[in-house]
Amino acid sequence: MINPANGIKYPRRDENIPKILDNLSSLTLKEAVIHNLRDRALIELFLCAGIRTTEAANVKKTDIIWNGNKILIRIAKRKRVRYVFYSEICGQMMNEYLKSRSDNCPYLFISKYGDKFTRQGIWFVMKNYVKLTGLDMCISTHSLRHSFAQNLSDKGMEDEDIAKLLGHKNSRYVRRYSQFSLSHRKIKYDEFNH
Repeated sequence: MINPANGIKYPRRDENIPKILDNLSSLTLKEAVIHNLRDRALIELFLCAGIRTTEAANVKKTDIIWNGNKILIRIAKRKRVRYVFYSEICGQMMNEYLKSRSDNCPYLFISKYGDKFTRQGIWFVMKNYVKLTGLDMCISTHSLRHSFAQNLSDKGMEDEDIAKLLGHKNSRYVRRYSQFSLSHRKIKYDEFNH
């Protein structure tokens, strides 16, 4: 028996808009970590560099290029090596954190036991801060990555450049940010133009 539906392509689902932190939520999260040097540097790095959780866990101190405000990401998705950039404030926070340590661990972020901070450990710390601040429990370290990309898109950066900063080969993965920006602008336009 021949199925008449064979060969018909399914319609593409709309991509879900990722969970993105607004400015107030980002500030709330930053205030929650202010007294913990490691977590303060970690959250700032997520927000200003758009790195993945596994990438953050694998950054070594020797991967940081201090005079260029960049970090070499050696263990990235699909084994792509790339650089990410960080802000002056983030650099200061990472430097303060490193100065507070007296261990020989080569990794930038370490656990409270002095060994490499794992992806699961980072996730657990993030969830604790989200719960502590009363933010939406759907917020994760990946939300900070999305917030980084959305922020760049809102400021007018081209999709192709955002894709490269995120470690994507193709800019189609970041078009959702510019689409969200356009719909967000339309809502704001409608608010002020009636």
